[in-house]
Amino acid sequence: HPLYLTFLYPLYQLNHWLIQVFGHNFAVYFMAVIVIFSAFYAVLFMYRVFREVLGMRQLDSTILTLFFFSFGHILIPSMVPDHFIISLMFLLMTLYISGKKMKKGMMLTAWQSLILMFFTAGMTTSNGAKTLLAGLFTNGKKFFTWKYIAIGVVLPVLLLAGIQQSQYYLLEVP
Repeated sequence: HPLYLTFLYPLYQLNHWLIQVFGHNFAVYFMAVIVIFSAFYAVLFMYRVFREVLGMRQLDSTILTLFFFSFGHILIPSMVPDHFIISLMFLLMTLYISGKKMKKGMMLTAWQSLILMFFTAGMTTSNGAKTLLAGLFTNGKKFFTWKYIAIGVVLPVLLLAGIQQSQYYLLEVP
């Protein structure tokens, strides 16, 4: 989870400063805002996938979204401080963007793939494979161009590896 630590570290520093100033730990509130934001947008992206990508009626989209978020493996992480709901938000965003591109007959650009790959794989490394599959299904054979592979696949992997290594040597080793 290379981006998870990067994302939380400034909040960690802010929380330490707030503890010194107010004598109260605000970490729970910071995580609550992150989880609520991520859960809200996960619901929104899921609804939009059903409604705009799959073309379902409003009632059907609403019922299926509520049904999806009623599963225990989805419901519990949307209430506890964990990386899963953030990963779900990014994966649903990838699914929505790829679905809209496919519906319009457009391809996912290398820069869009870079951003999606960076954030989804940065939150959970295995999500990178899912983002690559989304790019493969969206672009078809054009997925295998040098530009797309270099910018949309290799560059985000190198950036995430660099972030992970810098975290290790700057934060974990000391």
